[in-house]
Amino acid sequence: MFSSHKLQLLALNSGLNAEQLSAKTNINISTIVRLLNGTTTNPQPETVNSLAKYFGVSPAEFYEFNQDGKVLSANSSKPRDIKEVLEYLLIKTGILNTSMLHKLSGIPKSNLDRILSGNTVKPNIATLKQLAQFFNLSIAQISGLANIDETLTTTLPKQLSRLPPIKINAVPRWYNNTLEANISYINTTRLFIENKAFAILVENNKLKPDFEQGNILVLDSTITPDYSDFILVMDDNDIFVCEFHGVQNGQLSYRPAGSRQIKQQNLAIIRIYGVVVQEIINRKPDIR
Repeated sequence: MFSSHKLQLLALNSGLNAEQLSAKTNINISTIVRLLNGTTTNPQPETVNSLAKYFGVSPAEFYEFNQDGKVLSANSSKPRDIKEVLEYLLIKTGILNTSMLHKLSGIPKSNLDRILSGNTVKPNIATLKQLAQFFNLSIAQISGLANIDETLTTTLPKQLSRLPPIKINAVPRWYNNTLEANISYINTTRLFIENKAFAILVENNKLKPDFEQGNILVLDSTITPDYSDFILVMDDNDIFVCEFHGVQNGQLSYRPAGSRQIKQQNLAIIRIYGVVVQEIINRKPDIR
């Protein structure tokens, strides 16, 4: 189960109370309070990963495991089901959420969401086979009917995605399929839905200190940005990289990369092209 003691220590060492931690992580204050006092022992994986991302620790550090490598439950007599198994696997592998698992495994996000919410307790055999194959387990193990070996790998599959590196001003033409052919590709070990990710070159020093000139930014167009994510957007006059600060009353709040100024823009005239998910240092591909 979730260790409230671990969260208490991390918050204490950072000098944060519940309200401050809620603001820093964008997690509802009532959720933070329940986690700190131990009322909630089985939080959503997205909540745990937000805390882990903020404190710079592995999500697994917030959990107590038994000798079989299973997450200890508040009710140890309760049998494991596919919901508990999937939550455990997300923690062990460091997969952040169902969106990421969907992109890596090809399983529809709606199916994964229903499993984690407990609405689907007996997925169809096709979903079970896909999950078992992805995590290198048997169907009995993925269903919770057999124990998972404690030597379960905690690393993601090492496959390569080929991404087109594009000049920032050429991104709209790539989206519209009007960019000239013969694009050279770069490889990344992250996995993406085909034709939904691309890379841009940081062409000058205008984005410092956020990004260095000559680096490559990998963007995923399928992700919904979270607070402090960097995104690529276009308005009527320009296309640029900025730090996402949320949307309120139809206004996009953001900080342009390389600037300290917080700005707002009418969401109706803004297009978000993608979220920065990786920075590749000093790569020099042929940029179109």
